[in-house]
Amino acid sequence: MFNFFRKKSKSAVYSLDALASYANKDKYFVRVARFMELDANQCTITVIDPYAPRMITMDSWPETIFLNATGQRTVKQFIEDTAERYNGHIPSKLDSFIISELEKLVFEYRIIELTDFPNALQAQFEKPVPKSSK
Repeated sequence: MFNFFRKKSKSAVYSLDALASYANKDKYFVRVARFMELDANQCTITVIDPYAPRMITMDSWPETIFLNATGQRTVKQFIEDTAERYNGHIPSKLDSFIISELEKLVFEYRIIELTDFPNALQAQFEKPVPKSSK
């Protein structure tokens, strides 16, 4: 009768179906490209493409994934942590959206790598490249 006062378990609060079947969910993800901050107030960055003479600007989701690619968390941990920030009001298909954006960064742009074990960022990828003074 008073079940509505009982807390729901995490599995009842949201469903991460795409994550459950994702082959790379237990891989660690690490950035392998240098980046610069464009606007410190909005934390907007641009990535220096390691394979072509160009800069890559990103929307907020790919940027968030890139900045969280420290090699210390798995894809599954990142998606679950992100989902928990929504306090039970998880957008539908959040996991499939994050996976899609991650795969673009890994396979299309090649600025993030997936690894089997946790690893440290290489020193040149840890912090933004300083802006050159004019």
